[in-house]
Amino acid sequence: MALSLEAGSWSGLLRAAARGLLEAGGLESRPRGRRRTADVDLRGGSREELLVDWVNELIFRAWTEGWAPMDVRFAPSGARRIRAGLRGPRLRPGDLSSEVKAASYHGLRVSRRGGRWAATLILDV
Repeated sequence: MALSLEAGSWSGLLRAAARGLLEAGGLESRPRGRRRTADVDLRGGSREELLVDWVNELIFRAWTEGWAPMDVRFAPSGARRIRAGLRGPRLRPGDLSSEVKAASYHGLRVSRRGGRWAATLILDV
């Protein structure tokens, strides 16, 4: 499954990836329930590597830990690092109707044109 993402900033692109991931998993509405939080600090050699690592981190939170990281607060971090606070509700059985296994480097593209960020990211489902 391919996600086509576009945003006006790098952090916006990362937020779009988070939304796209949860939609790909079949999350149709915002779950209600106890909220979880986590801090994320990722480093990578490129924006492409960071995007894949970011989505794989979110996959782990949703499909392994059982909560939806829907609210993201980014901290200044530079071009080769993502620092963010995640917050979201616990998932109930059935909230995610499809399993997303991983984000792939296959077909991955990240670009910036005219002040806008765009990416194509393949999810293994």
